[in-house]
Amino acid sequence: MNENSFYRAFEDRHRGSHELIKSRLNFYKQFIEPLLAIEKDPCAIDLGCGRGEWLEVLGEMGVTAIGVDLDKGMLAACAEKGLTGIHGDAIEFLSSLEDKSQLVVSAFHVVEHIPFEEIQRLTKEAHRVLKPGGLLIIETPNPENIYVATYNFYLDPTHIKPIPPDLLVFITEYCGFSRGNIVRLQESRQVLHSQALTLNDVLGGASPDYAIVAQKAAIQEIYSVCDKAFSQEFGINSINLAARYSDQLESKIERIRIGAQQANDRAQQANYRVQQANDRAQQANDRINQVNLVIQSIYTSNSWRVTWPLRWVGSQVRKLQQEGITTRSRLFVKKVLLNTPVISSILRDRENKTRKAMISVSRRMKVYPFLCKCYCVLMGGKANSLQSADLAHNQPVSSLDDLSANAKKIYFQLTEEVSSSEDGV
Repeated sequence: MNENSFYRAFEDRHRGSHELIKSRLNFYKQFIEPLLAIEKDPCAIDLGCGRGEWLEVLGEMGVTAIGVDLDKGMLAACAEKGLTGIHGDAIEFLSSLEDKSQLVVSAFHVVEHIPFEEIQRLTKEAHRVLKPGGLLIIETPNPENIYVATYNFYLDPTHIKPIPPDLLVFITEYCGFSRGNIVRLQESRQVLHSQALTLNDVLGGASPDYAIVAQKAAIQEIYSVCDKAFSQEFGINSINLAARYSDQLESKIERIRIGAQQANDRAQQANYRVQQANDRAQQANDRINQVNLVIQSIYTSNSWRVTWPLRWVGSQVRKLQQEGITTRSRLFVKKVLLNTPVISSILRDRENKTRKAMISVSRRMKVYPFLCKCYCVLMGGKANSLQSADLAHNQPVSSLDDLSANAKKIYFQLTEEVSSSEDGV
């Protein structure tokens, strides 16, 4: 296996394809293009040029660009695309360049591979070789992203340690650059505009890469053309991301609290309505009890007992008006006959001696058919003639349907007794 091809294969796997990286690098055009309108002979040096994506972008912009890299496998990729790549140490090559000879010095994902002292040396040498108003671009993994700082950074075995953005921008200021902008890169657009962040977004949602774009002091005319790019903020700051998450969480908690309070208010209103209903029910019960007490007091009063005969007479008069005197009289006699124990026993009990005696006497006096007729009429039957009554003990009556159940029962008992008496005689 060719050792020179390892890092190229590693970049293809974990950094991204040539086309993807090139599309990302187009972002820096907004810093360089304003200077191209002033600079007549723009030159650039790319330290650790890798596969040459940035060299290709610069060439398309009309910038004469040279790349430097120690990895021959990477330089082979540059040669395949006709790009100028030099094998050697990037900082040593930078030190060999003339003062104020370059418009742009860039180092994409280089500083995390070298010691801190070399980072300072690279920055100082870049400041020396840049023209007034020239740009230093240093891109590196962003340790503000927790996943990058604790895992992704260490996928590359040549990485030494992550570099915080505030440290790197301070180095550029310390080395003489007039201004520097922290540019956070490659963040998720969904996370950038999300109104419902998750804890996973907080841990891994900050921009995974960042760059320091530093500018060397120059006359105002050159300096001011880049003001627009330097005045903007890019990407997602981990602190701001955490603050957004906290605000959204507090807002969610507040909505839950308001919802719970509204639910509690509705429950209290429901309890109040239930209590009102219970109070009304209690008031109704109290009124019913009061009415019952009044009625009870009326029933137990002397006036109620004294006026009982009047009330009874009144009720009988009303019934008489409603039912007629014949019907009412019949019902009254029937009630007396059937509800008086002695008479009821005589009429119902076939073995009653008084009953037998009455039947025997009435037969001898020839009034038995008449009594049958009277009984039939009294109990609701219809005896149309004395002849039918006289024959009642010899044959069934023809109007049994007009008799009540009790009348039918007694009628058949009397008929049976009459027949048995005649047989005895």
